[in-house]
Amino acid sequence: EFRRVLFRSKLATTASEPGLAVRGVRVLPTDGDLTAPGFYGLDKWTKFMQMLARNRVNRVTLVLPVNRLEPDRIRVISQMANDHGVDFMLGIRGPLERSLYTQLRRLLDECVRVRGVQLEVGREPAEFYRTVVIPAIREAGRRVILDLHGGEARQDVLRVAIAAGIGLETTARSASGALEQPFHMTVQAQSVPAGDVSARVAGIGSAGANGFEIDLSGPNIDAYESVYESWGRLGYDNH
Repeated sequence: EFRRVLFRSKLATTASEPGLAVRGVRVLPTDGDLTAPGFYGLDKWTKFMQMLARNRVNRVTLVLPVNRLEPDRIRVISQMANDHGVDFMLGIRGPLERSLYTQLRRLLDECVRVRGVQLEVGREPAEFYRTVVIPAIREAGRRVILDLHGGEARQDVLRVAIAAGIGLETTARSASGALEQPFHMTVQAQSVPAGDVSARVAGIGSAGANGFEIDLSGPNIDAYESVYESWGRLGYDNH
């Protein structure tokens, strides 16, 4: 009887899609971390990318000061992320000046695995984004996402970016704050008890966000596998 059932049955093709499209971590090294021996070690970053991929975290944002944008290092790390199926985003912290155009053009030309640029939206006028940031991204010759971290507080900047027609994301608390653009939420994951992660992930999806970004500080980015596992896997399975 068991064999007849198997014989008559047909295997159905199923497709699985992640519950949250963006399951990211945001690495925030201090100036001291960046100068510490081993921060850019290949073994360290290889282990880190392997952990992200294993736990279904699909985006990493490395936030660097504008005076520490080193193409050689960024090229290696972004390629490593790509090799593990993880999108690499370059975060830049200011103060931002008009020379950023030249820096971004060089970086995006030399580091073709950089999927997007994240900027902490500060007091720069919207015109700065229209004449400096957006042209540098548009001239990359490929799709590069502009991620406006804190853009919810600067609707004028959001509108300029929307009008430019480039790939755009923002960090926002609600869909209304994102002006109908894709948005994700920043999470201080280490402050969320392990038992509360599932409810927090479900709440992110219910708010209309396309995902989350976990903020990580300190040099030991390869020491949080339990965080990556709980958030990454629950974010993938959330439906």
